[in-house]
Amino acid sequence: MAFTDITTGITPATTRNPSDTLNTPSYIPFGLPEIGEEEINEVAATLRSGWLTIGERTAQFEREFQAYVGSSRVLAVSSGTAALHLSLAALGIGPGDEVITTPLTFCSTVHAILHLGATPVLADVGPDGNIDSHSIAERITSRTRGILPVHLGGLSCDMETIWALAGRYNLVVVEDAAHAAGHEIGAIMSAPPNCGREATLWHSVFTPLRT
Repeated sequence: MAFTDITTGITPATTRNPSDTLNTPSYIPFGLPEIGEEEINEVAATLRSGWLTIGERTAQFEREFQAYVGSSRVLAVSSGTAALHLSLAALGIGPGDEVITTPLTFCSTVHAILHLGATPVLADVGPDGNIDSHSIAERITSRTRGILPVHLGGLSCDMETIWALAGRYNLVVVEDAAHAAGHEIGAIMSAPPNCGREATLWHSVFTPLRT
């Protein structure tokens, strides 16, 4: 029986035709990573260093990504779920609070809110699949503490309106930018890349599908 990686469309070498290679799949993959000698050498160097999680490579990544997105702080964590959970916890989200987010997302978006004892409130999405700012406005109550927009498939949410709502009602904004690392939003701070620049906190995830 052959199993295929749903993110790359690649069948493992032990089960696929030997003539197939990573760069020439037999069909169009969902998301094919670009892996060259530079990437392979970096992985090998990391393994030889003895540091598989934290260490200088992680610190180097944090510095370089911080420069790339123009952020004042960057912290690498184990997963996007951890990033969302830590971001909301750092902002004091907890029992009795409501956080407005989108239903069109991975389950971790809602789980991060629930893990802190807060209540997720699902707003509707627009034609582009992103959370609809008008629907957000309709769901703001006295218990609302934050908005958690998710930029879907590289398309930015209507952040100008979302930031305006957050300012009007004194809400925090945590952007899930897993699909939008380095994405620019309109003319706001158009250089360098600024998806998440106006957010209280934002996170990105690095997988073949997302980046």
